[in-house]
Amino acid sequence: MEKNTEILNKIGVEIDQDKVAIDLKRTKSFFASLQEILQQKAEQLQKNLEEGKLDMEDVGLKLDEDRVEVDLKKTKTFIETFGQKVENFLKELEESVRQIDNPK
Repeated sequence: MEKNTEILNKIGVEIDQDKVAIDLKRTKSFFASLQEILQQKAEQLQKNLEEGKLDMEDVGLKLDEDRVEVDLKKTKTFIETFGQKVENFLKELEESVRQIDNPK
């Protein structure tokens, strides 16, 4: 429950007994920050690809003008880890919404 509350607070939602308060500025700020981070990563990735180089060691990808290297084990681990993080976030968000819908 405390972890769910922490996540909701990050996106500007506070639950107190029979009330739900949504701080639209914090919610908007959270999603704007997330969008900015993703946009920066996408732009850097695009720039690197245009220059013919890419080095994402933690993902298992390396690209330069002469060759492409894919470490399948690292790539698989990255995808599994990322998928699990997204799944956990969505489960926690779903649980928080469920608690709002069915207060005790």
